[in-house]
Amino acid sequence: MVEDFLRQSPLSHLGLATHARAEIAADDGVALAERPFRTVITLRGPGGEGAFASAVEQASGLKLPQEVGAITGEAEGRQLLCLGPDEWWLCDGNSDAESLLVALEDELAGQFASAVDTSDNWFALEISGPQATDLLAKACPLDLHPRSFPAGRCARSLLSKAPMTLQKLDESPRFRIHVRRSFADYAWRWLSDAGREYGVSVLSA
Repeated sequence: MVEDFLRQSPLSHLGLATHARAEIAADDGVALAERPFRTVITLRGPGGEGAFASAVEQASGLKLPQEVGAITGEAEGRQLLCLGPDEWWLCDGNSDAESLLVALEDELAGQFASAVDTSDNWFALEISGPQATDLLAKACPLDLHPRSFPAGRCARSLLSKAPMTLQKLDESPRFRIHVRRSFADYAWRWLSDAGREYGVSVLSA
């Protein structure tokens, strides 16, 4: 694991803090905010087996979602995202994944399952504001209408040429996307440029 004092946002070279604000400007349609140090633990296992679901719940405090695209937990805290029939992400705003990983490994011991800390592989940012859906629709092939993609859902898709995992946090609307750290600069610059017609505010991290 990377020591905290060595961690650096992949967008640190952009100096975003110098022009970040607490809330979206009244005349802007989109707000962007980086969330660089979120915990992401990748879980693999037989979701249909009670022992696996029980072990994950015991370690995380969350019920294991069984439907692909479903999420349990709170948007600002800990969440479980179902990304496939046998794959989940356990996400948390806390940047220290070590204790959570140890708890998972203890509970899953002896099972045909795995828990891997992939936090440093991923970079998260949030997109909000009245034109947030319009901005995402420029780059994402998913149907983002609230009827098809309501709050509390997740999906793997593309942000232009960058693979991403997308969550809809609420109907304001507010979205969270995870891209690989190597795509962080690309994703931020693409969204900033494509959002110029709406006006883009940068929010504090």
